[in-house]
Amino acid sequence: MILLCEAFPNKVDNPFIQIDLHTGIYWGPAMPIPVPGLYMFHVGVGSLATPLVGLGESKANGGKVLADSSMVVSRCHEPKHCILPHVNVLPFPFWSACNLLFPILTLVSSNKLEFASGSVVSSDGPLAVSRLIGMSLSCGEPISLPTGIPYNNGTVLIGFTLGDLVAGVLCIGFDILKGWIEGILLGKVGDRLGLKFPNLLKGQTLSSLRFMNRRFPFLKGLSLSPDDLASLTDDIAGDAVGDFFESLYSRLVGGDLGSLKVGNFEAPLPFLNDLLSLDYAPLKVIGGLITGDLITGYDPEEGHGLAGQIGQWIDSEAEPLPSGSGAMPIVMPRPTPVAPTATPTTATPTGTPTTTSPTPGPTQPPVVMPTPGPVPLPPTTTTPTPTPTTPTPTVPPDGTPKPGR
Repeated sequence: MILLCEAFPNKVDNPFIQIDLHTGIYWGPAMPIPVPGLYMFHVGVGSLATPLVGLGESKANGGKVLADSSMVVSRCHEPKHCILPHVNVLPFPFWSACNLLFPILTLVSSNKLEFASGSVVSSDGPLAVSRLIGMSLSCGEPISLPTGIPYNNGTVLIGFTLGDLVAGVLCIGFDILKGWIEGILLGKVGDRLGLKFPNLLKGQTLSSLRFMNRRFPFLKGLSLSPDDLASLTDDIAGDAVGDFFESLYSRLVGGDLGSLKVGNFEAPLPFLNDLLSLDYAPLKVIGGLITGDLITGYDPEEGHGLAGQIGQWIDSEAEPLPSGSGAMPIVMPRPTPVAPTATPTTATPTGTPTTTSPTPGPTQPPVVMPTPGPVPLPPTTTTPTPTPTTPTPTVPPDGTPKPGR
């Protein structure tokens, strides 16, 4: 396992800024005649707290995980619908050529956290991380771009490995591809609805354009013909219808509206509950691809999605980079088993209680030998000590003692 760096967990009070690419209809002093279809960069700011009030997909782990007294969020935490002001800055700033669709862009705006620490997991998945500034996936056209910059700081640090980096890149790549396909399909739905309901939003749009043409200072002296107004109205109304259904789709697939669940998929339509809750593998795979949970998600029972599993495999197989390669990775040491070693014991005389205490290994507790009972003593034998004797003189019968020899 290679630890690339230590990072701060993202928290709900972190702000972010994003610069994303959008098409639109631009009108102003730099473009006296409204020009549709141009792509320009737009800027918006927001907070990771907005999903807590329903504006986005919340991955705040139920508010039970804290760092620096603030709730920590997990991967796929995604603020939506409230990234302001979403006005164009390049190549023309909004005061010289304003994108008339910026209110709609705000409605469909989003910013998704993709990088996380796979080894630090809570109920909503691996904790999202970043350094002082990070990278997140911003909304955009024709594809989303990783141009979001969340600001983060604190005193709590968690590890970010090579596998975590690869998993984050895979999540970004999948979400970009998924968003591009969804944009094509939803754009066709919007076009069909615009043809079926030709007057949808056109009256309101036309009134707004006439008001802007009369009141805004940078538009004074600019007049549009009735044909120009009608064409512009068609373009704005068609885009608005398509973006509305795109926003509705994102709420159904990735929002917090209902209790329908396949993996982490939720939707508020009751009749789908019976259909998608069936234990049918192909249906779950399709649902997991639609919601993204099959690749980027996390389930407390089933674990990481495919991207997270690949990241874990890399961490388990990757070897440290060789020294002198220019990188300075921190290698997490792997524990090595230690064999137990026994301490030699000294023999003690018979009859003395002995305790043998081998040095314990990592899993072997000390072994204490039982204390022996009293040992019977051998029987003792008494050997008589010889006593020296003095010879007694012999007395003859006549009673006169004779001297000894």
